[in-house]
Amino acid sequence: MEANRKLKDIFQSKGIDRCEIRLPKCLFNWTLQFVHKHKRNWYHNTPELLSSFNEVLLGCQSCHTMLENDKDLTEKTFKRLRG
Repeated sequence: MEANRKLKDIFQSKGIDRCEIRLPKCLFNWTLQFVHKHKRNWYHNTPELLSSFNEVLLGCQSCHTMLENDKDLTEKTFKRLRG
């Protein structure tokens, strides 16, 4: 996917290569994936935001799952890491 290629380049240029979320039970660099601020359908009308640094975090599977299931935690985490 084009957005993932762009994100990979962005995160590499910023030196982010492990989970930046760091919640309890964090796996640090195991099964890293991009964690979006909103559910995928939210980006339907603005697909360019899928590859926006401020809309994405790099997270391990454990942290991704915790954010996926807790909207308040997602908002707090993005505020902490992206302002």
